[in-house]
Amino acid sequence: ASTAAPWVLNLVELVHYTPAIPCTLIVHLLISNAGHWMSSPLLGGSDWRLVALVLSPVLAVAGGLPGFTMHTYEGWQVTPFRNPLSKGVELRVEDN
Repeated sequence: ASTAAPWVLNLVELVHYTPAIPCTLIVHLLISNAGHWMSSPLLGGSDWRLVALVLSPVLAVAGGLPGFTMHTYEGWQVTPFRNPLSKGVELRVEDN
């Protein structure tokens, strides 16, 4: 992109993908201590509640991914928006 320095783009990408690290750690801790969680009153011995507890941080990170990729196509942060449906826009020139 011509509107931001490469290090700024890398920093934005790093910040956006940083939540994946604690998500991985949380899932690992939940799975490695599954016996403790199954005997806790919070889950009540339900396998489905444990699955939901394990999937919740994964889905939270995965749910944010479309927003991360929108930075490429929207003009509010990284690159100016040019409507590909308007006349005079060549995708091979405008595409990053």
